[in-house]
Amino acid sequence: MNRGSLKKKDLIRKLQDQNPELFREDVVEIVNMVFDAMTNALAEGRRIEVRGFGNFSVTPQKAREFINPKTGKLTKCEPGKRVVFRAGKNLVKVLEKSSDE
Repeated sequence: MNRGSLKKKDLIRKLQDQNPELFREDVVEIVNMVFDAMTNALAEGRRIEVRGFGNFSVTPQKAREFINPKTGKLTKCEPGKRVVFRAGKNLVKVLEKSSDE
């Protein structure tokens, strides 16, 4: 059951609603600081662990060839890096409960 995306502005609005004593500008700055810290850690090749939620890590991706479905031509993909997310136990439990309903 997809209810749409949770966008950054929605997250900011929700945090603002739950913490009316904070100024909106402060909530925006806090959210941006968290995402910047996560981005910088991943860029440095570090792993991010959020207990109960999950882990983010960077893994190398090998060069590969694939067929472009639009053109049908064989195309090469350069080696690179990708971010991998592994859900934590608590998140998995919540997702399992929500799928039962």
